[in-house]
Amino acid sequence: MTEKAKVTKTKAGDKDDKAYEKAVKAVLKDYKKAKEITNEELVDKVVKPFALKSAAVDELMQRLEDNGISVVDENGDPAERSLKKEKAVTKKKSSATCPPQAASRSTTRCACT
Repeated sequence: MTEKAKVTKTKAGDKDDKAYEKAVKAVLKDYKKAKEITNEELVDKVVKPFALKSAAVDELMQRLEDNGISVVDENGDPAERSLKKEKAVTKKKSSATCPPQAASRSTTRCACT
């Protein structure tokens, strides 16, 4: 078993890793054409059945996004969890690329962002 599969299995609440991968692949196949899945559908199809913890849900959402599938709410807007993750990534990127003095100033924007 690969290192990633071990991590996924642990995060999936020690459920059968093959069943988890099968469920994820089915979601990828079923929603690839629509390019989106609702948060509720994702919870019903994968999160609840495999008792995924927060980090595993984040990893799953990233995997879906990497495959061109957006997680949306019932109105078709980006899911709240996706927005929070996106803000965290943007914040991390801007502070990592800005010079220390620019990143520490809250009122001015660095030219590199």
